[in-house]
Amino acid sequence: MADTQIIPGGVNAVPSDFTLAASQSFTIGALFAHFDGSAATSDFVPVVQIISDSGHTVLSVPVDSWVGSGGSADASWALGLSETPYVTKAIPYHLVGAATVNNTLVATGPRELTGYYLVNTAASFAYVKLFDKATAPAAGSDTPVAVYGIPASSAANVAFGVPVQFTNGLGFATTTGIADSDATAISSNQVSVTLYYR
Repeated sequence: MADTQIIPGGVNAVPSDFTLAASQSFTIGALFAHFDGSAATSDFVPVVQIISDSGHTVLSVPVDSWVGSGGSADASWALGLSETPYVTKAIPYHLVGAATVNNTLVATGPRELTGYYLVNTAASFAYVKLFDKATAPAAGSDTPVAVYGIPASSAANVAFGVPVQFTNGLGFATTTGIADSDATAISSNQVSVTLYYR
Protein backbone atom coordinates (compact mmCIF):
# COMPACT_ATOMS: atom_id res chain seq x y z
CA MET A 1 0.00 0.00 0.00
CA ALA A 2 1.33 3.41 -0.93
CA ASP A 3 2.33 5.89 1.76
CA THR A 4 -0.33 8.48 2.50
CA GLN A 5 0.09 11.90 4.09
CA ILE A 6 -2.34 12.93 6.79
CA ILE A 7 -2.40 16.71 7.11
CA PRO A 8 -4.72 18.16 9.76
CA GLY A 9 -6.42 21.23 8.38
CA GLY A 10 -5.60 24.75 9.43
CA VAL A 11 -3.42 26.12 12.16
CA ASN A 12 -4.15 25.03 15.72
CA ALA A 13 -3.22 26.44 19.10
CA VAL A 14 -0.98 24.20 21.20
CA PRO A 15 -1.41 21.70 22.65
CA SER A 16 -3.03 20.40 19.44
CA ASP A 17 -3.86 16.83 18.47
CA PHE A 18 -5.01 14.67 15.59
CA THR A 19 -7.24 11.70 16.41
CA LEU A 20 -7.97 8.79 14.08
CA ALA A 21 -11.52 7.64 13.44
CA ALA A 22 -12.40 4.47 15.35
CA SER A 23 -12.41 2.42 12.12
CA GLN A 24 -8.89 3.46 11.11
CA SER A 25 -5.55 1.89 11.86
CA PHE A 26 -2.14 2.61 10.36
CA THR A 27 1.61 2.43 10.89
CA ILE A 28 3.28 5.76 11.45
CA GLY A 29 6.16 6.37 9.04
CA ALA A 30 7.07 9.92 10.03
CA LEU A 31 5.81 12.92 11.94
CA PHE A 32 6.39 16.62 11.37
CA ALA A 33 5.06 19.73 13.05
CA HIS A 34 5.87 23.42 12.66
CA PHE A 35 5.55 25.52 15.82
CA ASP A 36 4.83 29.22 15.27
CA GLY A 37 6.01 30.91 18.45
CA SER A 38 5.51 34.49 17.29
CA ALA A 39 3.01 35.03 20.12
CA ALA A 40 5.06 33.19 22.76
CA THR A 41 5.93 35.42 25.71
CA SER A 42 8.61 33.11 27.16
CA ASP A 43 11.10 30.46 26.04
CA PHE A 44 9.64 27.05 25.15
CA VAL A 45 10.55 23.56 23.92
CA PRO A 46 8.31 22.25 21.09
CA VAL A 47 7.38 18.57 21.48
CA VAL A 48 5.59 16.07 19.21
CA GLN A 49 4.06 13.13 21.07
CA ILE A 50 2.48 9.83 20.01
CA ILE A 51 -0.25 8.82 22.47
CA SER A 52 -1.86 5.38 22.45
CA ASP A 53 -5.60 4.78 22.50
CA SER A 54 -5.22 4.04 26.22
CA GLY A 55 -3.93 7.56 26.76
CA HIS A 56 -0.31 6.61 27.38
CA THR A 57 2.55 8.53 25.76
CA VAL A 58 4.55 6.05 23.66
CA LEU A 59 6.90 8.57 22.04
CA SER A 60 7.88 12.11 22.91
CA VAL A 61 10.10 14.02 20.47
CA PRO A 62 11.31 17.45 21.58
CA VAL A 63 13.51 19.72 19.52
CA ASP A 64 17.09 19.75 20.74
CA SER A 65 17.12 23.26 22.20
CA TRP A 66 14.99 25.91 23.84
CA VAL A 67 13.24 28.30 21.46
CA GLY A 68 13.35 31.94 22.50
CA SER A 69 10.14 33.89 23.02
CA GLY A 70 8.76 34.99 19.66
CA GLY A 71 10.73 32.30 17.81
CA SER A 72 9.52 29.34 15.75
CA ALA A 73 10.77 25.78 15.25
CA ASP A 74 10.11 22.45 13.54
CA ALA A 75 9.92 19.04 15.22
CA SER A 76 10.08 15.75 13.33
CA TRP A 77 10.51 11.99 13.74
CA ALA A 78 10.77 9.08 11.28
CA LEU A 79 10.28 5.33 11.68
CA GLY A 80 13.61 3.51 11.92
CA LEU A 81 15.45 6.42 13.46
CA SER A 82 16.35 6.12 17.11
CA GLU A 83 14.87 8.73 19.37
CA THR A 84 17.49 11.34 20.16
CA PRO A 85 17.66 12.16 23.85
CA TYR A 86 16.77 15.73 24.67
CA VAL A 87 20.14 17.37 25.16
CA THR A 88 20.41 21.13 25.21
CA LYS A 89 23.61 23.10 25.51
CA ALA A 90 24.04 24.67 28.92
CA ILE A 91 24.04 28.44 29.34
CA PRO A 92 26.72 29.90 31.63
CA TYR A 93 25.86 32.57 34.20
CA HIS A 94 28.70 34.33 36.02
CA LEU A 95 28.83 36.80 38.91
CA VAL A 96 31.61 38.10 41.12
CA GLY A 97 29.91 38.96 44.38
CA ALA A 98 29.55 42.45 45.79
CA ALA A 99 29.56 43.16 49.54
CA THR A 100 25.93 41.98 49.85
CA VAL A 101 24.07 38.68 49.83
CA ASN A 102 23.81 39.07 46.04
CA ASN A 103 20.15 38.02 45.72
CA THR A 104 20.06 37.01 42.04
CA LEU A 105 17.42 35.63 39.68
CA VAL A 106 19.29 33.77 36.93
CA ALA A 107 16.30 32.64 34.83
CA THR A 108 12.56 32.14 35.17
CA GLY A 109 10.49 29.09 34.26
CA PRO A 110 11.44 25.40 34.40
CA ARG A 111 15.24 25.10 34.45
CA GLU A 112 17.93 22.47 34.91
CA LEU A 113 21.21 23.11 36.70
CA THR A 114 23.87 21.08 34.91
CA GLY A 115 26.91 22.21 36.86
CA TYR A 116 28.69 24.95 38.77
CA TYR A 117 32.13 26.43 39.51
CA LEU A 118 32.41 28.38 42.76
CA VAL A 119 35.40 30.26 44.20
CA ASN A 120 35.90 31.66 47.71
CA THR A 121 38.91 33.92 48.32
CA ALA A 122 38.29 34.48 52.05
CA ALA A 123 39.95 32.76 55.01
CA SER A 124 36.63 31.20 56.11
CA PHE A 125 33.74 29.27 54.54
CA ALA A 126 31.24 30.97 52.21
CA TYR A 127 27.94 29.56 50.96
CA VAL A 128 25.97 29.73 47.73
CA LYS A 129 22.27 29.07 48.29
CA LEU A 130 20.00 28.06 45.41
CA PHE A 131 16.30 28.90 45.20
CA ASP A 132 13.41 27.61 43.09
CA LYS A 133 11.60 30.93 42.49
CA ALA A 134 10.25 33.02 39.62
CA THR A 135 11.49 36.20 41.32
CA ALA A 136 14.77 37.22 42.92
CA PRO A 137 15.28 35.35 46.21
CA ALA A 138 15.52 37.04 49.59
CA ALA A 139 18.33 35.47 51.62
CA GLY A 140 17.22 34.96 55.21
CA SER A 141 13.52 34.97 54.32
CA ASP A 142 13.20 32.45 51.49
CA THR A 143 14.18 28.83 52.07
CA PRO A 144 16.89 27.54 49.71
CA VAL A 145 16.50 24.18 47.95
CA ALA A 146 20.26 23.59 48.11
CA VAL A 147 23.24 25.09 49.95
CA TYR A 148 26.78 24.67 48.62
CA GLY A 149 29.68 25.40 50.94
CA ILE A 150 32.99 26.68 49.57
CA PRO A 151 35.99 26.09 51.85
CA ALA A 152 38.35 28.91 52.72
CA SER A 153 40.62 30.02 49.86
CA SER A 154 39.27 27.23 47.68
CA ALA A 155 37.04 26.37 44.76
CA ALA A 156 34.23 23.86 44.30
CA ASN A 157 32.95 22.47 41.02
CA VAL A 158 30.49 19.82 39.85
CA ALA A 159 29.11 18.63 36.51
CA PHE A 160 25.85 16.84 37.30
CA GLY A 161 25.23 13.55 35.50
CA VAL A 162 21.53 14.13 36.11
CA PRO A 163 20.65 17.84 36.14
CA VAL A 164 19.00 19.42 39.17
CA GLN A 165 15.42 20.45 38.36
CA PHE A 166 13.93 23.88 39.14
CA THR A 167 10.21 24.35 38.49
CA ASN A 168 9.62 28.09 38.88
CA GLY A 169 13.02 29.59 38.18
CA LEU A 170 16.68 29.45 39.19
CA GLY A 171 18.07 31.95 41.68
CA PHE A 172 20.87 32.18 44.23
CA ALA A 173 22.30 34.18 47.10
CA THR A 174 25.72 34.27 48.80
CA THR A 175 26.23 34.29 52.57
CA THR A 176 28.89 33.61 55.19
CA GLY A 177 26.53 31.47 57.32
CA ILE A 178 25.25 27.99 56.53
CA ALA A 179 21.80 28.32 58.15
CA ASP A 180 18.87 28.61 55.74
CA SER A 181 17.86 31.77 57.62
CA ASP A 182 21.32 33.38 57.49
CA ALA A 183 21.61 36.64 55.57
CA THR A 184 25.15 37.71 56.44
CA ALA A 185 26.75 39.44 53.47
CA ILE A 186 30.03 38.31 51.96
CA SER A 187 32.85 40.75 51.27
CA SER A 188 33.33 42.40 47.90
CA ASN A 189 35.06 40.08 45.41
CA GLN A 190 35.04 37.24 47.96
CA VAL A 191 32.91 34.80 45.98
CA SER A 192 32.77 34.04 42.27
CA VAL A 193 29.68 32.13 41.08
CA THR A 194 29.47 30.40 37.69
CA LEU A 195 26.34 28.32 37.08
CA TYR A 196 25.62 26.21 34.00
CA TYR A 197 21.93 25.78 33.31
CA ARG A 198 19.36 25.17 30.59
